Amino acid sequence: MAYQALSECPVGWFGSLCNKICRCENLECETDGECKTKRCLPGFFGKQCQYVDSIMSAEVSQEELKSRNATKCQTSFIALSPLVIKFNSETRISWIQIEGFAEEDLLGLALTFVQTPNKSCYKGPCQRRRDIYLDPNTLVINCDIGNYVCQLNITFEETRIERRLCAVYVRGGRNLALKQATTMSTSTVNETGMVSDGSLAVDGRLDECAATRNDDLLWTLKLHFYSSVVLSEIVIYFRPSKENQIFLLQLHADENDTIMVYRGEVHPRVSLVPTPDRFIRILELSLQHANAQMTVCELEAYGECAPPMFGPDCTDICSMECKNYTCSYEGYCRYCKNQTKALHCVDCLKGCGARDNIKTETTDYVISGLRVSPVLSYIMIIIFICVLIMATTDGVRGFLARKKPLVQKYTKEVEKKKPAKRRTTLTRKTSIKRLTFQAPSTELIGDSSLLQSINSFPSAKSLPSETSI
Repeated sequence: MAYQALSECPVGWFGSLCNKICRCENLECETDGECKTKRCLPGFFGKQCQYVDSIMSAEVSQEELKSRNATKCQTSFIALSPLVIKFNSETRISWIQIEGFAEEDLLGLALTFVQTPNKSCYKGPCQRRRDIYLDPNTLVINCDIGNYVCQLNITFEETRIERRLCAVYVRGGRNLALKQATTMSTSTVNETGMVSDGSLAVDGRLDECAATRNDDLLWTLKLHFYSSVVLSEIVIYFRPSKENQIFLLQLHADENDTIMVYRGEVHPRVSLVPTPDRFIRILELSLQHANAQMTVCELEAYGECAPPMFGPDCTDICSMECKNYTCSYEGYCRYCKNQTKALHCVDCLKGCGARDNIKTETTDYVISGLRVSPVLSYIMIIIFICVLIMATTDGVRGFLARKKPLVQKYTKEVEKKKPAKRRTTLTRKTSIKRLTFQAPSTELIGDSSLLQSINSFPSAKSLPSETSI
């Protein structure tokens, strides 16, 4: 899918749907969103600088951890174990990226999440850890943490060895709610003449808010994603008009399928962690008792495309080698079926890095996979299912067609070997001294004692006066 030029989108936006904010240094983005200077604004990193860099607002044991350069390892520092990253508030993270001066500097690293006082956070090791080497000097560590984290400690197994690192990134997720379609029960017009509707809740700005009328008793704000997504965190910025207001947040797979319902008190900032791995298409926000004006300054939804899709607009199809067809924004497999450490779960000989065209800039990544439009993606899936059904049906028919002549031949041979059938009639009034049992190639003859044993069965009493065998 082609990107629209920056001139075709509002200032500061890019993308095929004009729903990506330019977060490059000096707001200098290429038409595809990449940075002209290869540097992101502070607090963002990754492809097109779309991911929150949570370490930039955290307290760290060494300030060099926050070092950012246009070229990898332009500067480096001696890392002292443990490296401590203490977040200012409960934080959701997806993975950690560590850049070392040399390949051996990244060996033997351990991640531990620590509990802090008066906060509800995850405590323990990196669960379901997967190491991904973007290049020999860049390690991505994926952790499956389904809760908030407050502090991260990075330790070295061999502390006597001097290690030189260049930078550490903590990926906090990307906001999928930007410029998505919204509907709101009512809207207002402010003093400057601007219509305050639902679009202001997904414009990436906290100073412009969506507000309802004072007489709106059924206050509702709906956000419709262009395609299904999997969310890790939902953040709502309210502007409360009165105390003790209760909000309801419903997550829908579609208009008639409600997945989850959250209820909570309205505060200036509210954060929620949805149940993981649920496909979501609609967010519906409302008040339990809408008796006052309600204002939402921003509704943020952090997560990724629902499998098997990935990419900026969820139009790329994830590799079949990825477990559960789950990919990152760049197309890297979150987990592999074969437990390999390769980017796309395919082991290869030395030289894969050159083949995949891995770059040295921190904001430049490779997108792999098949890119299609949202409509074509569904058509391709339907065609694949139809072909699979047809292939299965044709295979069964072909098998039966091949076996039919053999069955017919065998039946004819059996019929030739069979002697003429003799009909034996058993009646209660007739005494039979000979009873004949016939098989295709043998004949078993029984006497009257065998007949008596047959008549002794309980079922013989239920026979009618005349029964043909």
